Amino acid sequence: PKFMENPIPATQLFFLTSILGTIFVSPFLLIAPHIKIKPKAEKFYVGRAILITISTSMWLYILTIIPTIHAVAISYTLPLINLMVGIIFFHEKLNKHRIIAFILGIIGVMMILRPKGEANLLEILLALTVPFMWSACDILMKIQTRSENPIT
Repeated sequence: PKFMENPIPATQLFFLTSILGTIFVSPFLLIAPHIKIKPKAEKFYVGRAILITISTSMWLYILTIIPTIHAVAISYTLPLINLMVGIIFFHEKLNKHRIIAFILGIIGVMMILRPKGEANLLEILLALTVPFMWSACDILMKIQTRSENPIT
């Protein structure tokens, strides 16, 4: 992350993240070898894998170019994006509690970012693309739950 004495390069962060993910998932695969994975929507798996790979790579790079506090604030936009996506694509109902939560969420992110020219706008916009990619992964996962076993 930015402002560390010896920051870890984004490629090493990505590698370590992938290795740790593999280590944490491996016991589950050993415990449940009888589960047969027969996906019905292979395109969604491939799409999610591509989005996750690109977004994780971008996120780890972003952590090296903007202050960590800004990156964390930007990551807090994911539930706000998911709320908008849920309303647009899945016709979820918008009530006054969700509207208030949405407005407070935006205010909270803006308070943390404090747009006074401290951060490069291009870097912030690049960082904002990642929660949108994460939201796209969530959409694909939601669609997959219609035909897939939750364990797969």
